[in-house]
Amino acid sequence: MKPLQHLRIWISFMPHCDSHGLPDAFVGIFWGIPDGQTYTLVLDRTPLSEAEPYGEALTHPRGHYEVWEQWRRLGPAGLARRNLPTAIVWHEYEHFPRGRVVYRIREQHFIVYADRSEVCREPAEARS
Repeated sequence: MKPLQHLRIWISFMPHCDSHGLPDAFVGIFWGIPDGQTYTLVLDRTPLSEAEPYGEALTHPRGHYEVWEQWRRLGPAGLARRNLPTAIVWHEYEHFPRGRVVYRIREQHFIVYADRSEVCREPAEARS
């Protein structure tokens, strides 16, 4: 599997807010699943107005394992109907790089937590 050289995530803050005064945006969990020479970003997300408090942040209410297992139970045909990669069926949830996006309430910004999987690291020959 070819390592990710760079992963850029751009989050645009829209000037409008929802009925709770929160930005019209989402928190959630994600995986980077190889798709030929690129990676497909697979998401499960929740609007900020429905996110769960976790300390001083708002977060997605579901975990990686829970979501992955729900998707696996769909089988290849069910995944394809939902435009999800069929690789989900044949791998465990921790096989691919993954992460979570949370919203810090006080600072009013998002934080992306990402897995430091081997697939995200530089090739060994480049680290010497």
